Amino acid sequence: MEKIFRPKRGKEYLEFKLTKKILRIFSVFVIISLFGSFKVPTYAYNNFTNNINEIDTINKENWWWTEIEIVSVNSSDHSERVVSAIDSENNLHVVWRDITDFGGSGSDQDIFYREYNTNTNSWSPVEVVSTESDGNGDYPGIAIDEQDNVHVVWSDTSDIDSSGTDADIFYKMKDSSTDQWPPVEVVSIGSIQSSYQPEIAVDSQGDVHTVWHDHHHYDGSDVDVIYRERDSYSNDWSPLTIISSESTDGSYSADIAVDSLDNIHVVWFDSTNDLYGSGIDTDVFYKKWEPITFWSSGFALSFESDSPSTRPQIVIDIDDNIHVAWTDHSDIYNAGTDSDIFYRYWGSSTFTWSPNIVISPESTALSNGISLDIDTNSNLYFTWIDYADMSGSGTDPDIFYRTLNINTNILSDYTLISDIATGNSYFPSVSVDSREHVHVIWYDDSSNLLGSGTDADEFYKRLVGPPEAPILADIFPSTRALGNLTLDWTPIIGADEYNIYKSDSFIWDVDGLVPIETTSASNFADEVVEAGIYYYTITANSIYGESESSNVVSVEILSEDSLESVPGLFENINWGEIIIIGGAVLAMQLIVSVITISVTAAKVPAKSSSKKGKK
Repeated sequence: MEKIFRPKRGKEYLEFKLTKKILRIFSVFVIISLFGSFKVPTYAYNNFTNNINEIDTINKENWWWTEIEIVSVNSSDHSERVVSAIDSENNLHVVWRDITDFGGSGSDQDIFYREYNTNTNSWSPVEVVSTESDGNGDYPGIAIDEQDNVHVVWSDTSDIDSSGTDADIFYKMKDSSTDQWPPVEVVSIGSIQSSYQPEIAVDSQGDVHTVWHDHHHYDGSDVDVIYRERDSYSNDWSPLTIISSESTDGSYSADIAVDSLDNIHVVWFDSTNDLYGSGIDTDVFYKKWEPITFWSSGFALSFESDSPSTRPQIVIDIDDNIHVAWTDHSDIYNAGTDSDIFYRYWGSSTFTWSPNIVISPESTALSNGISLDIDTNSNLYFTWIDYADMSGSGTDPDIFYRTLNINTNILSDYTLISDIATGNSYFPSVSVDSREHVHVIWYDDSSNLLGSGTDADEFYKRLVGPPEAPILADIFPSTRALGNLTLDWTPIIGADEYNIYKSDSFIWDVDGLVPIETTSASNFADEVVEAGIYYYTITANSIYGESESSNVVSVEILSEDSLESVPGLFENINWGEIIIIGGAVLAMQLIVSVITISVTAAKVPAKSSSKKGKK
């Protein structure tokens, strides 16, 4: 291979380097001069951003609680034990136990169902879920899958599929595509003793997971918590699993939740002495199932408590943090000697359980019957029964509500939900939709409340407010000619329509402004006929009012004369010009190479003949 000449590091080498540098500077200057005749406007490129950080969270200062409504409108006898769940369209689904002979259900206790459509603000007709039952149905549980199928479990004494006349766990699903309830399925097959208080959860595959406590002596003579899974593909139920297998005393009131990885989480309370180091009082326990380790060992959530801890509830947020609340009689954390609502959570990033937080510190009487839910921002929502005279509620049991921001651990003020009730209010159920509207339903025996008669009925309230503010995308390009431009924004759940505001000065707020257009779409084409700088913002509307305004975006509209004086890069360069520029660049590189070779060749010393050694 031919060697490339490299001058030695001396005078020749310095001259060589200097020559190359001068020629390179000269070539760059020529290239810049060629491009300099073409002006590049500042609006030739603009990032498409949404300015998310400029948008505040939902402002709830002007939100309000709706008037109380009666849900069990067809009931002429006691309606109790209500539970609820929200579907993907923010509709509320409710099931409860009722003794009324409605729809041919007979005089036995049956499970009734109703749906509240939050778009039309109307209730569906009452339906009987336990149509095959001729015994007493009780303790319903409800869950909704990703296809909005409604899954219901309950305890029933009907002898279906040879289940016997003891209380068994029954299951039904309302198919969202047909609106029909397929036949009932018996879950607690094998149990010849009473099975009570089922709870249900559905994973991302549509598989159903349920737990209950069973008096059948599967393992010893105590009451145990039982788990079973229904496969969504085969519709087969898995074998029974005893969750409380280490327990030697009664295990009751289990609850269940599923995380984003479809792991199963179960809580319950147990009277076994010193189970998992919990002491000799009744405590709340936790277990987890995952594919690799299967069921974990148990953990005593209420290990600090030296008095009974009962009736836990569990929810899991979008980051897989686990949240558990229960009723506790311990005088710790300044809770007093009355029963209070305790809460703690497990952090998915810290792998630790938080200290206890007392949710009902103001109460000086019994607090129990907890229900909780969580929104997509990980705010927790608590409802419970309280016998304390707070906010003029009296000493009868009433329904209270408050929230907890887990990022700050700040509790909101409590709210009396059953404010117009004159009787006893029991066992609330709280559900939060994607708009953060809060739905609370409970049963109440107030005499003739809203014409309900003297029996206990189901009542409902919700916390509502305007929609969330939309996010308006930047206008691209931000400098443009007269004509149409398109605005795009994020569609907002619960918004019926959007107001578009426009001004020739920055829009600090929309008070006093008249929208240029109102549309139900999430985009709008505006025709601009005069040059200038314009600012846009939008709001979302619903029956509950107008949202805060979105971020403000601007656009500069130039006249035709202005555009001609500031041409675009690609308006004045055609392919012929690009080829000419490319050729010029190549020519300069050739010139540099030729001159470099000439200069360096001149510095190469002539070859001398080899010297011969002396003979």
